[in-house]
Amino acid sequence: MEKQADDILLELCEKSSIVADSIKTQSKIHPSPGAARNVWALPLTACGMVTEENRDATTTPTNDKDNNILEEASSTEDIFDVIKNGEVADVENLVEKLGAETLSARDKHGYTPAHWVALDGNAEMMRYLVERNAPVDLPCLGTQGPRPIHWACRKGHTAVVQVLLLAGVAVNAADFKGLTPLMTACMYGRTATAAFLLGMGAQNHLTDINGDTALHWAAYKGHAELIRLLTYSGVDLQKTDNFGSTPLHLACLSGNLLCVRLLSEKSNLDLEPKDKNGKTPLMLAQSHQHSDVVKLLNNEIKKKSRWFPPISELWGLLFGGAGNSKGPLLLFVCSVLLWGYPMYMIRSLLVFK
Repeated sequence: MEKQADDILLELCEKSSIVADSIKTQSKIHPSPGAARNVWALPLTACGMVTEENRDATTTPTNDKDNNILEEASSTEDIFDVIKNGEVADVENLVEKLGAETLSARDKHGYTPAHWVALDGNAEMMRYLVERNAPVDLPCLGTQGPRPIHWACRKGHTAVVQVLLLAGVAVNAADFKGLTPLMTACMYGRTATAAFLLGMGAQNHLTDINGDTALHWAAYKGHAELIRLLTYSGVDLQKTDNFGSTPLHLACLSGNLLCVRLLSEKSNLDLEPKDKNGKTPLMLAQSHQHSDVVKLLNNEIKKKSRWFPPISELWGLLFGGAGNSKGPLLLFVCSVLLWGYPMYMIRSLLVFK
């Protein structure tokens, strides 16, 4: 008799815990989003974020309630095939035949039509679903529980994200692991989508269940442009997660030189914080043999230990840090002092004459 899906997932979770504990014990490094993140993808692939590879995989219902849902979905499985083809007219014809309730069905994986539309990036189809009052914000059935907006952010489909937000989907909606759309975009390097989310009010300080922010994910995944974006949005560069790791720890762990440079060159950033295992970013870079990162960090630590600050820091003190620039204010003051006030005095003298 074949194993039920819940047994399979339980076994995968147990295996992932064993491997994660083993990695943590052997390397004494941050287990999330570091070593255990790769293991975490096991149950995620089973019923969480879909990839092209597992899009057509089959799963077994987990309980009686899910059995009923999946039986209903099987009777309207045509809707998913039509939606994946991407033609709104074909979907309209099928809905007229089967009824509007078919847009609320779940397929055998537990996904709604909105999930597949978001994955494919079809903004026109998503607008149609919204107009027909189809559910566009339901989590999938599974341990990860991503919503359609998470799938759109994963693929960088900003137009679909816009449609969902205009339809009332929360910009900070979290899945079962605490991942927000902004974190998902940062995880997969979708800079344009992340910028749009920030413009729509996404909060950059929110954390997932492991205490990691969007910046932690961007640093670990090596997305330098996202680090720049989040820095200019005013994110906390020193925030630690549940394991005491800062974004700099994770950038050194992954060994991305540009990300480490962007973080380490900040004048107010502590370069030698210790995580809960007593490891500094430099120690992590050394233990993983990232020689270029080690060299960079040593140079930056030496610079910060000098009694006279470098020119870059003096420039920051004068004009302000990234995301908090004093440039416009200084330009206004200089304009008043060097041009406005002298012109006022000259005209005053001419009037009195």
